Amino acid sequence: MDNRTIIIVDDSNSLSNKLRGMLNTVSHNVITAENCYELMDKIYKTSPTLLIFNMQVNWLHPIEFVTELKNRQANAPHIIFVYENNNDALRISEASKMDIICVKYPFTMLEFTTLVKDKLNI
Repeated sequence: MDNRTIIIVDDSNSLSNKLRGMLNTVSHNVITAENCYELMDKIYKTSPTLLIFNMQVNWLHPIEFVTELKNRQANAPHIIFVYENNNDALRISEASKMDIICVKYPFTMLEFTTLVKDKLNI
C-alpha cells in the first residue's frame, strides 16, 4: 500500500467521488475536504503529497490558497486543478505560470491516474 496522501478539494460530491474512485484503483490514501477548515486540518494532520482542486469550489480561491501554502511550506504538496468549463481561462493561465497542472474534466481513468502517478513519481 502506498503511503502517499492525496486530498481532493471539492464541494461537489459527484466529482470528488469519481476522482476518489479513480485514484483508489491505484491504491492511494485518498481523502476529501469540503470546506476550508477541513482542508487545513487535513493538510496539517496528513502532510499530503498531492492536492487536487476543483476550480469551481465556492468557498476558496484556489490560486490564492496555493500561493499562500507555498509561501508557508517549504515542501508544499504537488497541485492539480480540475476544471469543467472554459470560464476559468484566467485562473488556468495563472495556474500554468505557477507550474500547476490544469486538467479539463471529463477525462478517462487512465489519463488521470497516469497524470497522478507522474506527479507522485510512481
